[in-house]
Amino acid sequence: MDVETRQLQQRLQAAQQLPEVLMLKPTTASTNDDVREIAQKGIQSALVCSAQQTQGRGQRQRQWVSPEGNVYLSTLLNTRTAIDGRLALEVALNILHMPSLEALNLQIKWPNDLYSAAGKWGGILIEPLNAHQAVVGVGLNALPVPKEGIDQAATSLTELGLAQFDRIQLTAELYLAIQQAGEWFSHDSCN
Repeated sequence: MDVETRQLQQRLQAAQQLPEVLMLKPTTASTNDDVREIAQKGIQSALVCSAQQTQGRGQRQRQWVSPEGNVYLSTLLNTRTAIDGRLALEVALNILHMPSLEALNLQIKWPNDLYSAAGKWGGILIEPLNAHQAVVGVGLNALPVPKEGIDQAATSLTELGLAQFDRIQLTAELYLAIQQAGEWFSHDSCN
């Protein structure tokens, strides 16, 4: 196990949120596809993160430009409430409240864009596997992205004021934010 994987494992273990499968890859076709493949084996919790994707995608199968150095993460989320469009909003709201991002002036643009006045800095892709389980993918532009091939205003967290970019910390916070979103989303089913 490499140093970064061990660090991430320790942070998630300390938060009592360690998934059954945890993979950090230098590159992959799509982290969502990786998690879907893991879920097909009957595993209930997984986290796959990559520094680059070669076939990243967004809503309606649009290409998600995924240059090396940013954060591309997918996880398996199980909910008590049947999955609907509100889940993307819950995930986005929880991301905005991550400790590393709270001081930045960040917004969301329905249904799945992580936005700011300077443009899009991330996106969320939710792909349901069944009524109560989905692959939740998030791409964050931590570093500036090349403007070629992007059809909208794009920016990065460092351009928006994120002073220190710690990929492992950001990944841990992002995973925990998604898991918390699943809890909040399922909250109504407890009544």
